[in-house]
Amino acid sequence: LGSEASGDLRSRRNRERTLRGRRNRREASAAARREAELRWEELSEAERALALQEREEEKAERVQQHLQQELRVARAMAGDPRSLRVCVECAFQDASTMGAREVRSLYKQLELAAASNRRAARPAHLTFTSWGGELAAWGEEKHAARWKAGHLEPRPADELYGGAADLVVLSPDAEEALETVEEGRVYVVCGIVDRTACKGLSLGWARERGLECRRLPLMEKMPGLKASKKLLGVNHVVDILLHVHATGDWGAACTRVFPQRYIIQQQELSASGEPQFSSSGSEAPPEDCGK
Repeated sequence: LGSEASGDLRSRRNRERTLRGRRNRREASAAARREAELRWEELSEAERALALQEREEEKAERVQQHLQQELRVARAMAGDPRSLRVCVECAFQDASTMGAREVRSLYKQLELAAASNRRAARPAHLTFTSWGGELAAWGEEKHAARWKAGHLEPRPADELYGGAADLVVLSPDAEEALETVEEGRVYVVCGIVDRTACKGLSLGWARERGLECRRLPLMEKMPGLKASKKLLGVNHVVDILLHVHATGDWGAACTRVFPQRYIIQQQELSASGEPQFSSSGSEAPPEDCGK
């Protein structure tokens, strides 16, 4: 199949999988409601009163937890010095590898990154730099300005943050792995989505500006990935940084962005001694890659 036909087939399969998942969740939810109604009918008046009181207490607790989380997010986004600083550089939307489809895919990944940051145990100061062009036009239509856990910034990262000493660009093509995340530095995730795994864009961007460049320690924390392309979606990279900042556990952070079925498959192949990845890299889990 040609690349376009292959992409259409992949999209159709993804859509079918999404629809199956929604249908299964609806059925499970309906079954749970029926079961809860049956249990409610079996309760006495006193038991129902107690259950209602417990439900109200749980609701009040959830509201309080939500307010506390919103406060943590607001503090981080206001520039709390204890917060991790992460930015996604969106200047690559003008690259020849990114068309309208890829730009919209990037937008979705940014949306997911902002949502993850809003839920994070330790939210980061998250900024989307070089916000403009088709990405900004699409964001205006989708109300990106309402994001509470992600700033929209038209200036590029190197201009916004000034000194190169504070910036660390993340690239799968970098030779050295990132070992720690520090609150005094800014971690730049390059917002690139392409279907052909074009190499060197993020590394070249960093070198042109004299910026430090590191890769995520996927090879060290997940040895089975050595033969793969080790490419992750932008939101997955942000998820890893957030998790490491909150827990310090690189292994768990790297593992959690891969589908569980994929990890189990690689473990089984490793135990059997079979090659864990095809030479084409077609088994790499995410197809949209922040390089």
